[in-house]
Amino acid sequence: MSEEDSIKQSDYQALLKQYEALKLRASQFSYIEQQLIDARASIDYKYTTWKRFNNAIKAVMLCAEFEDCKQLIAEGVVDVFELELSAVFLINKKDLKIIDYAVEGKYWEPDKAHAIYRCLISFLENKTDETTHQLISEELDKFEETERMDCVLVRRFKDLYENFEFVILGAISNNNALLYKTITDSDLEMFDSYALQVSTIVSNRLKASKLDVQIKNLEQSKLELKKLSHIATATTSGVVITDKYGHVEWVNKSFIRNTGYTREDIIGKKPGHVLQRPGVDEAAKRSISKAVREHKTFEAKIINFKKNGEQFLNQVEITPVFNDDKELVNYISIQRNVTEEERFKNETLKINKRFKIITESANIGIWDWDIINKKPDANETFARIFGVHKLKNLELLELEVFFDQVVPEDRARMFELWQSLIHGERDLVETQFKIIRHDDGALRHIKTTALSEKDVSGKITRIMGSFFDDTETVEYQENLLQTNTELKKINHELDTFVYRVSHDLRTPLLSILGLVELLRIDHASDTSEEHMSMLNMIEANIKRLDTTIAEILEYSRNSRLEQKHQEFNFLRSVEDVIADLKHINPKVRFKINGANQSPIVVSDENRIKTVLKNLIGNAVKYHSDERDDPYVAIDYKNTNDQLEFTVEDNGNGIEPDQLPKIFDMFYRSSTKKQGTGLGLFICKEVVENLGGEIQVESIVDKMTIFNVTIPKPTTNEQ
Repeated sequence: MSEEDSIKQSDYQALLKQYEALKLRASQFSYIEQQLIDARASIDYKYTTWKRFNNAIKAVMLCAEFEDCKQLIAEGVVDVFELELSAVFLINKKDLKIIDYAVEGKYWEPDKAHAIYRCLISFLENKTDETTHQLISEELDKFEETERMDCVLVRRFKDLYENFEFVILGAISNNNALLYKTITDSDLEMFDSYALQVSTIVSNRLKASKLDVQIKNLEQSKLELKKLSHIATATTSGVVITDKYGHVEWVNKSFIRNTGYTREDIIGKKPGHVLQRPGVDEAAKRSISKAVREHKTFEAKIINFKKNGEQFLNQVEITPVFNDDKELVNYISIQRNVTEEERFKNETLKINKRFKIITESANIGIWDWDIINKKPDANETFARIFGVHKLKNLELLELEVFFDQVVPEDRARMFELWQSLIHGERDLVETQFKIIRHDDGALRHIKTTALSEKDVSGKITRIMGSFFDDTETVEYQENLLQTNTELKKINHELDTFVYRVSHDLRTPLLSILGLVELLRIDHASDTSEEHMSMLNMIEANIKRLDTTIAEILEYSRNSRLEQKHQEFNFLRSVEDVIADLKHINPKVRFKINGANQSPIVVSDENRIKTVLKNLIGNAVKYHSDERDDPYVAIDYKNTNDQLEFTVEDNGNGIEPDQLPKIFDMFYRSSTKKQGTGLGLFICKEVVENLGGEIQVESIVDKMTIFNVTIPKPTTNEQ
C-alpha cells in the first residue's frame, strides 16, 4: 500500500471514531431528554396527587357531620392513592369491638367489615412500629376474608384518644391488580401522612364531641347539684362531705340531729375520730379504711357513738368523687341509724328460723308465688312431698307442671280454686286433694292452705300457702273406719251372745234356785241337817254364779253402750243404792254429807249408780263383825266443773301391798267374804269411761276411803 493510501486509511479510521462518539453522544442526549420527560410527568402526577390529597384533607376538615367525615376519609383513600377499595374503623380499645366504620368500593360488603377488621388486626399484632404497613398476597391468603386481595395498605393508631383506636386501610383485589399501579415507598409515605392527618381530625372531632357532652353534663350537673343540695338538706339521713384526705368539710342538719355533734365539733376532723371508740367494731373500721385507701364506693354497718355517749348502729355508704382527670377530690358519706331496723331484722330472722325448724319438723311444705315479678319460691319439704329433686323444686310452681301431678278427678276443682284466688274472689282456700308423687308414682293425700296478699289498691301481689302430706292420717282413718265397721259387727255378735248368756244361763240358774227352795219347803221335816246344809251350799253357789254373770253383763254394757248424759238427783241415787244394800248388814249405819251442795248433776245416771252400788256394797260386805259402830259415809261435792264423791267405811281395810292390784279383773283382796273380783274393776272402767278418776286410801283394821272425780260433760257431749 502506498503512503497516500495509508494516510487515507488513517483519516478514515479517525473519522469513524468521531462518528461513533457523536452517535453515542446523541443517544445519551435522547436518554436524558426521556428522563426529563419522565421526571416532568412524575412531577405532574405527584402534583396532581398532592392536590387531590389536600382537597381530600380539606373536605374532611370542612365536613360538618362526623358520620359523613368517616365516609369522606374512605373515599379519599380511593381517590388520592388510586386504590380499588378502602375502609375506616373506629374501635373500642377495651374489648376491640367496632364502634363505627365506613367502606368504599364494590368488593367489600358492609356486613363483612367486622370479619375483615379482625383478620387485619391479627396481621398487625406482632408489628410494634406505628407506621403504614403493606400486606402482600402471600400474607393475605391465610384468611378466607382477605385471600382475594393482592395488596393492602393499613395504618393503625392504638392510642387515638382515650379509649378509642383508629384503623385506616386501602386495598387492591387479585382480579384487578393489573389495572392498578404498583405501590411504591413514596406511596407508603404519602398514605402514612394522609392517615396521620385524618386521624388527627378524627381525634379532634372526638374531643369536640366529648366537650359538647361535658358542657351539657355541666349544665345538667348544675341542675342536679341544686336538687342534691335540697335533698341533702331535707333528708333524714346524715350527709357528710370530706376532702380527699377524709377531713369533714360539710355536714347536713340530719347528721347534727342524729348524732348530737355540731358543725364546730366535726368540721376539719375525720368522722371516725369523732364517732368511733377504741377497741369497738375494729373489723368494720379496717374494712372502711381499706375502701377509702383504694378509692372505692363502700357500704358498711359500724357501731358509732353519739355525743351523749349513746351507742348506735350506723349504716355508712361512702362514695369517692373524681374530677374529669380521674383525680380524687372528695368523699360523700350517707349515714343512717339502723339500730332499731337491725334489731327488728334479727328478731325477724329468729322468727323465720324457728318457723323453718317448725315447718321442717312438722313436714310442712311452704310455697310463695310473687305474682308481680313472676318469681316462685318454696322450701325443701315442698320438694320431698312432691317427690322431686330440690333443684327442680321451683319448676313445680309452674302451673302446668303442678296440675299435671294432681289426679284427674281433683284437677278441675283445684284449678277453679286457684283461679278464684288470683282473681280476688277468695282470700283463703283450705282444701284437700290427691297427687301422683313424681319419683315413685305413689298416690298421696295433700292438705293445703293458700291465701292471697293484696296491695293498697286491692291488687293481688302474692299468693302463699302450705302443703301437708296427710296420707298416713287418711289411711289411718280409712283403716279406723274399716276397724269400726268390724267392731260394730263384733259388738252386734257380742250383744247376741250377751242376750243368750242372760237368757240361756240365768234362766236355768233361777230354775235351780226355785227347785232348791221347793225341796227345802216340801222336805223341811224329813230332811237331815246334812242335806239341808248341802241345799244351802247349792243355793249360795248358784247365787254367786248368778252374781258373776250379772257383773260380766254390767261390764259388757259399760264398754259398748253410748253415754247418756242427763240431769238427775245424785242424792236420790245414793239413797236408792243404800235401800237396796242395807239388808246385807243391818248393823251398818249410813251417813250422807253434802247438805250444802245441789244434788242435781248432769252425767250418765246408770253408770254413776253402778259405781255407787259396787263401792257401797263392798263397804257393807267387808265390814268387821267385831266393830261396835260400823258405818259407811258418802260425801259429795257438786261444782260447775265436776262431781266429786267419796265412800268411806271403818271396816277391815286393805293391806298396803294389795292396794295397786284391787282394780285388776278378778282380783280379790280378801277370801273371808264371797265375791267375784269384778266390782272394783267395773268401777274403774266406768269412771274412766266418763273421763274421771278413782283413788283409794286404806289403813288396815281402821278405814278405807274411795275418792271419785267425774268431770261435767261438754255441750257437745250433752
